[in-house]
Amino acid sequence: MANPEEATIHDKVRGNFLLARLGVKGIFERSVVWISRFSHDEGAQGLILNAPMRRMLGECSPSFTGTPLARIPMHVGGPVGAAGLTLLACIRNPITGGRVVQLGLSPDRVRELAGDPAARLFAFAGTSGWAPRQLEDELASGTWLPVRADFDAWCESAEPDLWRRLAEKSHRLEARLMTRAPRDLSDN
Repeated sequence: MANPEEATIHDKVRGNFLLARLGVKGIFERSVVWISRFSHDEGAQGLILNAPMRRMLGECSPSFTGTPLARIPMHVGGPVGAAGLTLLACIRNPITGGRVVQLGLSPDRVRELAGDPAARLFAFAGTSGWAPRQLEDELASGTWLPVRADFDAWCESAEPDLWRRLAEKSHRLEARLMTRAPRDLSDN
């Protein structure tokens, strides 16, 4: 059973974004990861939000060519199960103006949303995943900086500069300072 401190970290991080701190290399360098699931017993799962492939779903998967889904932009979601496909919808609420994110959509729901001007659909190849205790250890060692989810900023532009924009918007001085550091810390 998780102790209260661990439950707090799960609750704080689940549903929010993680900014890769400086020095993280490879697929996660300057990444923004949305943590969709996070628990003591099952570990964590999420999607890299700022790694567009610059291709559409129909280009990557011929089975979608000629369908309304062919024009959904593809992103790299992470290194786990890279052949898998995850569809996500970012839907603007017409009353509040805020956005709701839906994951794990049925094919019928995706087709319905494809024609909805309030919805933006995104496709992800692979996911980001952590074994139990792995993400807790990475957070404790300073690999990630948790920030409040900002789906408005992401849905407007899921480009690579999302990391910088979210860090600059953060109320945390450390996040804002990261944007001024050189890409390679040995250049400092």
